[in-house]
Amino acid sequence: MAPSTSDFTGFEPGAIQFLVDLAENNSRDWFQPRKGEFERLIKRPMEELCVALEEQFRARDIPLHADPARSPFRIYRDTRFSKDKTPYKTRQYAVVHLGDQGLYVGIDAAGLHLGGQVRSAEAGR
Repeated sequence: MAPSTSDFTGFEPGAIQFLVDLAENNSRDWFQPRKGEFERLIKRPMEELCVALEEQFRARDIPLHADPARSPFRIYRDTRFSKDKTPYKTRQYAVVHLGDQGLYVGIDAAGLHLGGQVRSAEAGR
C-alpha cells in the first residue's frame, strides 16, 4: 500500500537511537537481523514524509518534487573506492527536486536536518 499524507506522523524516538547503534555497530552481522527495525523506524517514515511533502507542494503549486521511491537515499554505502569499508550510512536523507536544485531532509544521530543545493549551469561543464 502506498503511503499517504495521513500516514506520516513523524519519526519515532527510537529512530535516532537506531542510527546511534548503527554508527557503533556498522556491520552486516549487526544490521541484517535489524533490517526490519530499520525499515519501520527509518525507511518507511522517510517515504511517508516524501509523500506528505509532495502532496503539500501540489496543493500549493510549488514546483518541487518528492518521490517516495526515488527521493530517499539508499542505506548502503558504495565502498568500492573508499578506505572506509563500513557498509551502511549512519544517516537517512531524501532529496526534494527542482531541476538541478534540491532540498535535503534527513535524520541522523544528531537529529533532523534540512539543507539545500543550488547548482549553476556552469557546474556541469
